[in-house]
Amino acid sequence: METRMKWSPTLASRWALLPMRVVVALGFLVHGAAKWNRGPAKFAALLGHIGIPAPLAAAWSTTAVELVCGTALLLGLWVTVACIPLA
Repeated sequence: METRMKWSPTLASRWALLPMRVVVALGFLVHGAAKWNRGPAKFAALLGHIGIPAPLAAAWSTTAVELVCGTALLLGLWVTVACIPLA
């Protein structure tokens, strides 16, 4: 007896956003990792050059948000909450 899963509109709607969520999560993770590897101080220098107030705090918080929220998106944890700081 064959037990194939039937494709239905409700099943499709549950999985339709998965590829987009994974791509967006990987994008944030890659950019957060690049900031982390180069050091947030270098990113802070760029932010200071364009006039962002408290550039070092902004660099650290941006790096942390990209890494933490990107990981949460990739794992599917607290997706709605994780998207708020990324917006």
